[in-house]
Amino acid sequence: MLSVCAHDCPSACGPVVNVENGRLTDVADNPEHPFTQGVICGTVRAYAERVHSELRVRTPLRRRGPKGAGEFVRVSWDEAIEEIVRRWRAIMAEDGGEAILPFSYAGTMGQVQYYAGHPLFHASGPRACGARSA
Repeated sequence: MLSVCAHDCPSACGPVVNVENGRLTDVADNPEHPFTQGVICGTVRAYAERVHSELRVRTPLRRRGPKGAGEFVRVSWDEAIEEIVRRWRAIMAEDGGEAILPFSYAGTMGQVQYYAGHPLFHASGPRACGARSA
């Protein structure tokens, strides 16, 4: 069946996917796609393998040991969100919203994601949007 790429990159590919028993089994290129004409990136081509991988992180994890040690403990979604909010508020209080602004540009910059973070940073105050206070 025809699908759309979840990565929102500028090429906006439309892969052909196979689903069996509710499970994605294969992702292939679509030679009839008007822009990509049958080319998809390696990331999307291997999507079926990764989306069902046992190595995929499915719950939030908090680092327990030193950075790089690979020691993590599972936390609830509520705990993870509360910690992110607490840390972002502390960063913004000390350094302004621009201190977390780079996260807005971590995507692949397609039409959907290009402005995705702007409402958040606008609500974070003028410093988050690049304006400087006197």
